[in-house]
Amino acid sequence: MKVKDKKVKLTDQKKEIPQEKPLLELRNIKKTFSTGEDRIEALKGVNLEICPGEFVVINGPSGCGKTTLLNTILGLERPDEGHVLVSGEDMYDRGEDKRASFRREKFGVIRQQSDWIGALNVLGNVSFPLSIAGIPAEEVSRKAKEILYLFKFDKKERYSPLQLSGGEQQRLSVCRALISDPPILLADEPTGNLDSVSAESLMYDLKALNIESKKTMVLVTHNPDYERYATKYIYMEDGAIKGVREKGKAACHTAKWMLENPTFSTGSLTRKLLFLTKLAFKNFKKYKMRTLLTSGGVALSIGFITFLISLSIGFQNLSTEGIAKMEVFKILDVDTGKSEIVSIDQATINKMSNIFAVEKVYPLVSISSDFSYQGKNVRGIIYGRNSDALKIDRPRIIAGDQFSSDSADEILLNNEAAKDLGVTNNNSIVGSYVKAKSDIRPELTDAGGKSLKTVTKRFKVVGLVDEGNEPYVYAPLESLKKIGITKYSGAKVMATSPENVDKIKSLIEHMGFKVSSIKDTIDQAYQFFNVFKTILLIFGVIAVTVSCIGMFNTLTISLVEKTREIGVMKCMGATRKDVKKIFILEALFVGLIGGLSGILFSYLLGQFFNSSIYALAKQTGNNPVKIFVFTPDLLFYAILLSIFISVLTGIYPSRRASRISALNALRYE
Repeated sequence: MKVKDKKVKLTDQKKEIPQEKPLLELRNIKKTFSTGEDRIEALKGVNLEICPGEFVVINGPSGCGKTTLLNTILGLERPDEGHVLVSGEDMYDRGEDKRASFRREKFGVIRQQSDWIGALNVLGNVSFPLSIAGIPAEEVSRKAKEILYLFKFDKKERYSPLQLSGGEQQRLSVCRALISDPPILLADEPTGNLDSVSAESLMYDLKALNIESKKTMVLVTHNPDYERYATKYIYMEDGAIKGVREKGKAACHTAKWMLENPTFSTGSLTRKLLFLTKLAFKNFKKYKMRTLLTSGGVALSIGFITFLISLSIGFQNLSTEGIAKMEVFKILDVDTGKSEIVSIDQATINKMSNIFAVEKVYPLVSISSDFSYQGKNVRGIIYGRNSDALKIDRPRIIAGDQFSSDSADEILLNNEAAKDLGVTNNNSIVGSYVKAKSDIRPELTDAGGKSLKTVTKRFKVVGLVDEGNEPYVYAPLESLKKIGITKYSGAKVMATSPENVDKIKSLIEHMGFKVSSIKDTIDQAYQFFNVFKTILLIFGVIAVTVSCIGMFNTLTISLVEKTREIGVMKCMGATRKDVKKIFILEALFVGLIGGLSGILFSYLLGQFFNSSIYALAKQTGNNPVKIFVFTPDLLFYAILLSIFISVLTGIYPSRRASRISALNALRYE
């Protein structure tokens, strides 16, 4: 709704509204600056009244206090003495952040230097005063596009403001000043950097806004010719008003009404935070290489730490499982190794069983076989186990059941063998028969010699197990004896307790057999990984320190580069909290992207090691173990650490940025 429409509503309220009340009133404003031992009186008791609808031109030589006066009106330069009254309320009774919000809603600012927020395009810069207020994005976009269309920028919405000419940038700054439909426009030397044609065009636009939209205009200029645009002309010299010429006084009775009725929707803190997040992400993208390198440092540190902790969790799980399932650590795997002298027969099994502290010995057989089923063939291995030995292996049965007896001609087929035999439905093969053509090595029979014995036998499939990357089956040990096997490929020896494992191992090795256990694997792994953990820990600490320093440097450089932008944002109504949030959010983006990348890298590396260990364990006939374990808690705390690093390194730059004076920031070169 236009201001002139609002005046129509005032006709019935004239008796209730005080007459002749100024929109802006300056009472005895004094301001002194100190430069070393010198004291400069910039403003010497300035008194001024400005009514709604006036076009006030403040003219005077450089250094006379014009800009200081304008900054004092805006709430950017606190006076040493005096009062700045806006509709009767003292501007400086508010805190800094409240002054910023008031400035955003009630003042449009046009400066000589058209400074912009580098991460935003034309549309984003013009929209900034409303976006920072948390106004709905649809409303912000609609209002910004309307204004850009009026000033013929509708085809340049996606441009960077720096791609525009000087005259265009000044006209664009007018668009930004108008976006919140403020009742007051303050312009500080808006034509100072323009050629004469562009300057006159801009002055025409400002006068049109004053007349048609009833905007109160306060213009500071060196050019006395602009008096012709004024309804009130003020001449300043040496910090004081030397002369005032009235050229048609505007009515003052609308001041209170205009200031108490904002012309845009109430903002939302959620929408405001969303806008700040988007702005921080755009800043992140603007300096891609630098921020990605910094994120890489965070990724390295988080990756190392996550990798190290996942390793510790893996070993802890092994230890915990070992306590809960002590039999795993009580078991020794025995075979003949490369020896051609010793063999494992029933007498050997009995001898091992009689060793002190041996609880039980389980003989094992493994033979190569060609399996045939419905015209499909696959080569694999038959593992001979009795039911007790099978319990140690703990195959995960996904269809069917275990052997009906230790002498039954039955097998458990693993899923890889089933797949190679063309089985698509796990249950379909259960109950069917598979032919096994087996090559029996001479060391497994009493016949001796060096030639293989080939035997064909039919087995009933009683179940499927979900394990292994190579095709194999489990068969009852007694069933394999029916095809002439009298000796064993190896044995599993179970000790009465883990403490006796080393003694039993030594005795069996003295019998000429090769003996191994999961304890050996874990002991060797512990020795290796203890060194590895120390190295990782050192690198992790160094990486975290380096990443913190890197992030701190990045944010500090960003602060220096954005100093003028901070001034622009504060001048447009951004509060100290807003500026602080932008820097903290930038730090969070760097930390989170780095942290997530590090977690992903460490996870993939851990899975690679787990797969390698699994493959090695299957090749050697040992039970596979999972060394690297990534729990949800680990991933959560790794992300939390990334956030902590981000916030920790972002606190100082963000606080420093929020405390920069808007005027000092705008003067920064």
